[in-house]
Amino acid sequence: MMIKLILMMMMMMMMMMMMMMMMYCFSLLMVYIGIGAFYRGLGASFLGLSHVAIQFPLCKILMTMRMMGMMMLTMMMIYI
Repeated sequence: MMIKLILMMMMMMMMMMMMMMMMYCFSLLMVYIGIGAFYRGLGASFLGLSHVAIQFPLCKILMTMRMMGMMMLTMMMIYI
Protein backbone atom coordinates (compact mmCIF):
# COMPACT_ATOMS: atom_id res chain seq x y z
CA MET A 1 0.00 0.00 0.00
CA MET A 2 2.76 2.39 0.99
CA ILE A 3 4.86 1.52 -2.08
CA LYS A 4 1.89 2.21 -4.31
CA LEU A 5 1.42 5.62 -2.71
CA ILE A 6 5.10 6.48 -3.10
CA LEU A 7 5.10 5.41 -6.76
CA MET A 8 1.98 7.45 -7.41
CA MET A 9 3.53 10.53 -5.81
CA MET A 10 6.70 10.06 -7.87
CA MET A 11 4.63 9.85 -11.07
CA MET A 12 2.78 13.03 -10.15
CA MET A 13 6.06 14.83 -9.51
CA MET A 14 7.45 13.67 -12.85
CA MET A 15 4.32 14.85 -14.65
CA MET A 16 4.55 18.25 -12.95
CA MET A 17 8.22 18.54 -13.95
CA MET A 18 7.35 17.69 -17.55
CA MET A 19 4.62 20.34 -17.57
CA MET A 20 7.04 22.91 -16.20
CA MET A 21 9.61 22.00 -18.87
CA MET A 22 6.98 22.31 -21.62
CA MET A 23 5.88 25.70 -20.32
CA TYR A 24 9.52 26.81 -20.19
CA CYS A 25 10.02 25.68 -23.78
CA PHE A 26 6.88 27.53 -24.92
CA SER A 27 8.00 30.68 -23.13
CA LEU A 28 11.44 30.51 -24.78
CA LEU A 29 9.85 30.11 -28.20
CA MET A 30 7.55 33.03 -27.55
CA VAL A 31 10.37 35.31 -26.37
CA TYR A 32 12.98 34.50 -29.01
CA ILE A 33 10.94 33.63 -32.11
CA GLY A 34 7.50 35.07 -31.43
CA ILE A 35 3.95 33.88 -31.97
CA GLY A 36 4.77 32.83 -35.52
CA ALA A 37 6.73 29.85 -34.20
CA PHE A 38 3.49 28.20 -33.10
CA TYR A 39 1.81 28.69 -36.48
CA ARG A 40 4.69 27.76 -38.78
CA GLY A 41 3.65 24.73 -40.81
CA LEU A 42 -0.03 25.12 -39.99
CA GLY A 43 -0.91 25.82 -43.63
CA ALA A 44 0.63 22.54 -44.74
CA SER A 45 -1.37 20.72 -42.08
CA PHE A 46 -4.59 22.28 -43.34
CA LEU A 47 -3.72 21.29 -46.89
CA GLY A 48 -3.20 17.75 -45.67
CA LEU A 49 -6.69 17.74 -44.17
CA SER A 50 -8.44 19.05 -47.29
CA HIS A 51 -8.73 15.58 -48.85
CA VAL A 52 -10.54 14.37 -45.71
CA ALA A 53 -13.04 17.21 -46.03
CA ILE A 54 -13.89 15.93 -49.51
CA GLN A 55 -13.47 12.20 -49.03
CA PHE A 56 -15.56 11.74 -45.86
CA PRO A 57 -18.81 13.35 -47.12
CA LEU A 58 -18.38 11.69 -50.51
CA CYS A 59 -18.02 8.29 -48.85
CA LYS A 60 -21.18 8.90 -46.78
CA ILE A 61 -23.13 9.93 -49.89
CA LEU A 62 -21.97 6.87 -51.84
CA MET A 63 -22.79 4.55 -48.92
CA THR A 64 -26.27 6.06 -48.67
CA MET A 65 -26.79 5.68 -52.42
CA ARG A 66 -25.64 2.05 -52.22
CA MET A 67 -28.03 1.32 -49.36
CA MET A 68 -30.91 2.97 -51.23
CA GLY A 69 -30.06 0.91 -54.32
CA MET A 70 -30.05 -2.28 -52.26
CA MET A 71 -33.41 -1.40 -50.76
CA MET A 72 -34.83 -0.68 -54.21
CA LEU A 73 -33.56 -4.04 -55.49
CA THR A 74 -35.05 -5.80 -52.46
CA MET A 75 -38.41 -4.13 -53.02
CA MET A 76 -38.34 -5.05 -56.71
CA MET A 77 -37.56 -8.67 -55.85
CA ILE A 78 -40.47 -8.79 -53.39
CA TYR A 79 -42.96 -7.58 -56.02
CA ILE A 80 -41.73 -9.97 -58.75
